[in-house]
Amino acid sequence: MSDNICKNTRKKVGITYNPTIPLFYSGANQTAILLVELFKELNYDITLVNTKVSDSDWWSDYPKPENITLSSIYQTKDLDLLIDVDGQANEEY
Repeated sequence: MSDNICKNTRKKVGITYNPTIPLFYSGANQTAILLVELFKELNYDITLVNTKVSDSDWWSDYPKPENITLSSIYQTKDLDLLIDVDGQANEEY
């Protein structure tokens, strides 16, 4: 019975991004969006992890993908995997 529970549990992936930099100026942010699309196809629960402290959490010129969570680096927990796209996440978090 425990095998069935494990098979039905979706893995949680966090992907870092920086909404303070325009999406189309940043290869790191474009990579984050690409990874969101990939992990959606793999049926993961996706959290985009904002590595900066700001009032901005998304870009006005790009639609937010459905079924993703936006979170601050300081509030993110319980991930199975964190992909630090730009290498800016501190290991302490």
